[in-house]
Amino acid sequence: MAVTGLLRSCGVIAATLLAMTMQGGSPVRAADVNGVARMHACTPPTANFVSLEVAPEVTGTIPITAGMHRLWDLGVTWKDVNPASGTFTWTALDAQIAKAEAAGAKPLLVLGMTPQWAAANPGAGDPRWGAGTASPPRDINDWKAYVTAVVDRYGSRIAAYELWNEANLSTFWTGTADQMADLTAAAYPIIKAKQPDAIVLLPSVTLRLRASMRRFVGPFLTALGTRGFPFDGFAIHSYPAGNLGPQDRVND
Repeated sequence: MAVTGLLRSCGVIAATLLAMTMQGGSPVRAADVNGVARMHACTPPTANFVSLEVAPEVTGTIPITAGMHRLWDLGVTWKDVNPASGTFTWTALDAQIAKAEAAGAKPLLVLGMTPQWAAANPGAGDPRWGAGTASPPRDINDWKAYVTAVVDRYGSRIAAYELWNEANLSTFWTGTADQMADLTAAAYPIIKAKQPDAIVLLPSVTLRLRASMRRFVGPFLTALGTRGFPFDGFAIHSYPAGNLGPQDRVND
């Protein structure tokens, strides 16, 4: 199928969210969590093959139905909506949720990216995302206030939550597995008390850097076990290893 218009030399590929339930959690139906997120892949491929920033999101280019819309790097993270203590700015998140609803998709919101004012380490964070964004919060009550504000505002309009993005990568998280378990255990009851039907996914991990995934996941799951496994499913970003060439990454 020829792709024309604004995408031109870039094709659209589908990324699926893999979610699995843990023993003791409510069953997560595939129809509820399997979704499609739009990404853009340049032709010919770039060195990294897939870029999430090649072209703006375009609607109507390919007649494909998205069951779930993952809201992440769209100006909707914690640092974006909560730029100062006690201050919330909802314009961007309101707009993205409305877009998802207009397309008939269920919003999945990724929580996290610490605002600098709340960061225990205000310098921790990739320059692309901003200082402090990869730091644990200095006070977990700031995290609780943020999660509470989001759930209070949107209620059932948000179908699922992913509690952090790629927590095994220092680009997004420089705290410990135990600290991330604390954030998970704090967020889960807040979300479930206010929106029991919401699906709460663990902070995602990526397979791209497998050594870092192994270092993080074991201690993280151990820490979660001491807190009663407060989650409904896993979120795994199954990117191939970063040292492969474009064609190798396609084959993988």
